[in-house]
Amino acid sequence: MAQRICKSCGDPLDVDQDICRSCGANNPLVNPWYTYPLGALIVAVLALLLIDFNDIRKIFE
Repeated sequence: MAQRICKSCGDPLDVDQDICRSCGANNPLVNPWYTYPLGALIVAVLALLLIDFNDIRKIFE
């Protein structure tokens, strides 16, 4: 994995380090744009696999 660089001073940061030890600047990790849609898709697929739709249909008959 590539090492991150501080945006302010250019010093290298550890993988899980958010605050630079040299200058104190905050360098948070940015989630990619597809993180939340992918999570929603996983939850939807699990719901479709786990829900028994025959029982739900019987309730509304």
